[in-house]
Amino acid sequence: MRLAYRVSIEIILLVAGAWADGAARILLWVAAGAGAVVLWRCGELRLAIRCPRLDRLGLRVTARDAPWEALAAADAALRTLDRDLGHFREFFPGARRELINAAARALEAQRILLRTEAGLEEAPPGEGRILLEAQRLRSMQEIAGLTLSLRELRARLIASTQPLPAAIDPTPGLRALEDRTSALSRELQS
Repeated sequence: MRLAYRVSIEIILLVAGAWADGAARILLWVAAGAGAVVLWRCGELRLAIRCPRLDRLGLRVTARDAPWEALAAADAALRTLDRDLGHFREFFPGARRELINAAARALEAQRILLRTEAGLEEAPPGEGRILLEAQRLRSMQEIAGLTLSLRELRARLIASTQPLPAAIDPTPGLRALEDRTSALSRELQS
């Protein structure tokens, strides 16, 4: 909804520019273009397209280089929770909040990773650089771990709600068939 409002403003500026003349047209079109670029650069468009549930729940990204795999995994788990587990929602009372917290933690780990990488660019060799490299590695591992956990959680949610096939033990039926065939064979031989 928030993105629809922002995009509608850009569309209104574009349409108003089509009806305006001269400098007003150029200014309105430049404003519309600048707004679209800002939406694209800050990652809001990408979040709305790739992770609509997280966008709807108010998660904010500050840049295009967010941990998109982790966010997509969280969004997929939310989709599974909403769509497939509607009947079993009482079994997962805090699941939605935990999934949003995991996505927010992935964003925080990405922010730390970007900040650490910026520090590594100018860090001289020594103990400070070693600490920054260790922090960078921890952030990357945390993002990868969150992504894997979210994917595994989604798979488990799906598996937990799939009905098991009702398999009937065929042994009694086969024994009865065997008894009837042997009785038929004795009748035919006599």
